[in-house]
Parts: sequence; C-alpha cells; structure tokens
Amino acid sequence: MTHRMSVVMVAEKLPPEFTGSGKQAMYLSEALRGLGCKVTALCSWPAGTQLPSVDNGIQVVRLICPPAGWRRSLEFALKASWWLVRNRSSYDVIHVHGYCWAALVVPFLGKPCIYKTAIPGDDDPASIRKSRGGWLKSIPISRYDAYPAISTLVARVLTFTLGSSNRVKSIPNGVDARFSPGEGITGTSARKAVRIRYNLPEESLLVLYLGSLQARKGVDLLARAWLAVVERIPRARLLMVGPHDPQGEYIQQLKATLGDNYKRTAAVGDRVDDPLELYRAAELFVFPSRNESFGNVLVEAMACGCACVATRIDGVTEEIITSGHDGVIVPPENPGAIAGAILDLLNDEPKRHRLAENALRTVEERYKISKIAERYLELYAHLCHR
Repeated sequence: MTHRMSVVMVAEKLPPEFTGSGKQAMYLSEALRGLGCKVTALCSWPAGTQLPSVDNGIQVVRLICPPAGWRRSLEFALKASWWLVRNRSSYDVIHVHGYCWAALVVPFLGKPCIYKTAIPGDDDPASIRKSRGGWLKSIPISRYDAYPAISTLVARVLTFTLGSSNRVKSIPNGVDARFSPGEGITGTSARKAVRIRYNLPEESLLVLYLGSLQARKGVDLLARAWLAVVERIPRARLLMVGPHDPQGEYIQQLKATLGDNYKRTAAVGDRVDDPLELYRAAELFVFPSRNESFGNVLVEAMACGCACVATRIDGVTEEIITSGHDGVIVPPENPGAIAGAILDLLNDEPKRHRLAENALRTVEERYKISKIAERYLELYAHLCHR
C-alpha cells in the first residue's frame, strides 16, 4: 500500500475571517483532499466568537487566541508550535501561508517545509529582514526547503533574496471549481438578484470591484475614473465591495471623490461572504491595484465569465491577462486609461463577450485549482523523498 501524503497548512487566519492567502490555503486543501492527500489546516481563532460549524470536509484545528494584535500572533505561535511538536508523527510536510510568528519555528521541526509569500514588500524574506528584529527573523525564514512563487514578480524577489532559484518553485494560485458562469455567460438570474438587492434599475450596467478598500488596491483610481464613466453612460452602476473601516479617512475620501455621482455607486464598502453571484452579475470587473503578488479576484472573475480591466503590475497582471485577448491591461496610476477601457467595453457588448469567453479558456488551461494541487502534490513528494 502506498503512503498517503499528509500535509499541515499553517495560516494565522483562515475563512470565515477575511484573508486572501487564507482563502487560497482552503481552496488548495480541498483540492488536495480530492487527490487523496490528508490535509490538516492550523489557524488561530479569536476568543469569545462562535466557531464555524463547517469547513468543507477539511480538518481545521482552530487554536483559541486573544482577539487581535500581537497577543494573538504570539499565542498562536506558541500553541501552533506545541501542536506541531505533539503531532509530529502524523504529518509529512508543513506548508506555511504568509508570514506569522509561528513561521519562525517551523524550519526547526525536522520536517520538509514550504513558505509561501503573500505580498512582496510585506512578507517576503527580504522585507522580513528589514522589519524590526529582522536579522533574527531572517534566520529561520531563509531555512525553508521550498518557496512557491505565485508570479514572476514574487519569483524575482525570492531569487534575489535567497541568492539562487533552486528552492523557488513557480506555482500560481488556483481558482476553485465553483467559480463558473453558472447558467450562461450573461448571468441573467444573478443580475436580476443583484439588481433587486441593491435596488437598481433593470437597465443598469454593472461594473464590479471586489477587495479591501485601501490605497494599495487603487480604489481611489477607480473612483476618479468613475466620474468620466457616468458622465458618458448614466445607466452604469459601480459596486465597490470589500472589507473596510466605514468611518476611516480613506472611505470618506472615496465618497468625497464620487460626490454627486455617489448615487450611481451601488455600494461603497459593502461586504459579502460569497462573491460568486456578484461576479456572475457584473458586465465588467475592474482590478485597479497598485501592488499585488497575484490577482485572486481577477482570476475568479475571469472564471465566472466576466470581462476584466486590470492595471499593469509588472510580473503579475500581464502574466494573467493578454491584453485585447482575454481582458484589458491599462497603465498604472492612470484613472483616464481605466475610464477609457471601461467605456470601451460597456459600449461594445460583443467585445465583452469575446474577452470573457477567452478568459474562461485561460483559466481552464492555467489556473484550475485541481491542476495547481497536482503541482503542489508533486512538490511535497519531491521534498519527502529527496
């Protein structure tokens, strides 16, 4: 009988708490489970809140910690380390998703281990080295056996920091199978449901942004672009959906930028647990980010048959989209270019559908989570048998 691979996924936060790397960890866990791999996900959970009842068949160990801040990080590191030591004989590989204090202990446990950078400039080894106490943190962070690179940008950063590419493995993020056009590329029933939810006119043209409402995501660029869009197409409606501080300065600045056109913005700072219906309802998806290591929501939108506009991030978005074929790439820091691309696509339905159809093929060929899971399984096996 062949040995069944057993992997522990380590992430300080996992769904239902909002985190892009945590969502990817769960998608990958579910796909690996479908390939016969035993997966245990290890995360923290804020004390005093109700534990989730279902984790899609994945064994999730939620370690109760203080609700937030450094105390949560420290307690998770201590409890996770003890769990990993105590259960050492039950798993083969440790896969860490994004930086947390627990990641500093993993390389010393004597098991093959993988460190996945979430955002260059934040949790890559070079950035960790520059942080407070970084010279000490960099010792364990540089001792992992493999470093998945979800884009060329991440691969460049990792290779430069580590001094070689031997441990850098190019594996993009994947799209969960449930992200699909549903009943057809036009998403008729989804559009009807979303229009009812947000009290929108039936003839509305929906443009969607999904993600945290913060400067790094370029939402202010989209808000400035939107002024030109609604001037030309009054029936266009913008949905900006994601985690935010309702009273925060950034949200107030967004509302000030939109001004009287705020009424043509269906949601600023709304939040949904499952974005699938929104993807299917939108005529167009916009990804205006300034800094990303990948584009999870961009690929999810493509998988749902949505035409997409994205700002150019070298080594990231141009790898996902071939401009003019399966989406549109515009220059960074250019609200005018964003507005122009949105107007062009809203005025050209056949072009939107052509881009969306090609996007579906791109996702099927390169980003299906089942294919990504196969590549990780090969990496795990290599590390265990080298």
